Amino acid sequence: MIRLPDFRRIVFFTGAGLSAESGIPTYRGKGGLWAKYDYEDYACQSAFDRDPAKVWDFHDERRRRIGACEPNEGHRIIAAVPGATVVTQNIDGLHQRAGSKGVLELQRILGSEDQILEVGIGSNHVRVQIGDIRFTSKLIDGRFPEYSRVIPSNPGFSVVAGREELRQALQRAAILSNEKYRGIRFAVKPAVLVIQSHNPEQEEAEEQLEVVYDGPELDIGFNVNYLLDALAAIEGPEVEIGLTDGNSSCLIHSSADAGARFVVMPMRL
Repeated sequence: MIRLPDFRRIVFFTGAGLSAESGIPTYRGKGGLWAKYDYEDYACQSAFDRDPAKVWDFHDERRRRIGACEPNEGHRIIAAVPGATVVTQNIDGLHQRAGSKGVLELQRILGSEDQILEVGIGSNHVRVQIGDIRFTSKLIDGRFPEYSRVIPSNPGFSVVAGREELRQALQRAAILSNEKYRGIRFAVKPAVLVIQSHNPEQEEAEEQLEVVYDGPELDIGFNVNYLLDALAAIEGPEVEIGLTDGNSSCLIHSSADAGARFVVMPMRL
């Protein structure tokens, strides 16, 4: 019989299979995503090149569904082990929500301190050594998407607005947006930005904001949470929103924070 008190330190190594019981499908396991969807349509460079919005929408919907999942019995049992450490490849947050304190995810292991990091890459695995912590992960086939391709290099139209005024207008419109998809519509007209939202209960909201804009009228949908996240991270009194058309991503930046650019993909409303 194994007695936990007999061990000086207990470490759990977990992966996607643990969260499958919470309703989060794995990619390649039994009943996984690639049994239902074609990998080449959603998770490879050629798919991203053909239709980046389709790829982003697919993974954004997966993110929303994961947010609605709850820890399962496996997460709770691990959380109940006193002083246990969890090393996981999962970034769904279910270990933390179950109550585990010592959760080590690779991106958090890296931290922000100046320290020596050793990285070893083999034919099938990557290993990261940070102090006395060694993290090993299996490599997957494929190339990381060229994210730079979705950053508008030279948007044709520019909307300049007060950062705080725009943030407050978005927050008010968000109240009556669809709780699941959080969609809002930008209707851009010369000198005016109209922000509209509605929900399945037939409730509607509309905000009008004075802006600097002299281009053609454009309608484009966005997830309001992403716009608010970008505005919260930007410094300066004004923001500039670069637009190309009603089906392309927007580029948000500020003259007071030239080193930061935020890309928000459009959504169908």
